[in-house]
Amino acid sequence: MPFVAIHSESRRRVDVTSLANPRNDAPKGEYECPLCNGRMFLRVGYIKAAHFAHFAGECVTDIATHPESHEHLYAKRRIAEYLRRQPDTESVELEVIIESALRRADIMLTTTNGCRVAHEVQLSPITPQELEARTNDYAAQGIDTFWWLGEKADTDVNSRWCLLNTGAAGRIAFSYATDKVTLD
Repeated sequence: MPFVAIHSESRRRVDVTSLANPRNDAPKGEYECPLCNGRMFLRVGYIKAAHFAHFAGECVTDIATHPESHEHLYAKRRIAEYLRRQPDTESVELEVIIESALRRADIMLTTTNGCRVAHEVQLSPITPQELEARTNDYAAQGIDTFWWLGEKADTDVNSRWCLLNTGAAGRIAFSYATDKVTLD
């Protein structure tokens, strides 16, 4: 369920999370997948967050992607909102493709001095070796990485790896009763 697609006519990125009313505010016309260039359409419902979907088949690409849960998508939106309010923030973009690293950053923060930081949301199990590989892929492109760990990824060993290798990590906690996410 990507939040971002390319408008076929204008060739601009469309991020539905930045639209007050996606049903009315999204540019009319066709969309393309930023990963595979396949045709996409905007899906706006009452239960799931507005997002783009492929017309048929799966997105076939060499870029590393993983299925994203409702919680993952919700956390990405909340973290992006949080980052936009921070001083020295030039821009915050969701689902930025780093083709040379064959990665798609959950959130890309660019600071006013030009520093780029990929903010990665991780809720499913992951090993320190996988954290390191993904962090190294971004570092090879001159991009720092900040990890947000929650649910099954929020382990002592992962937190320790992040602290020792990137300097910090964020924690994500969900309250399903209130549909809120807490960021530490």
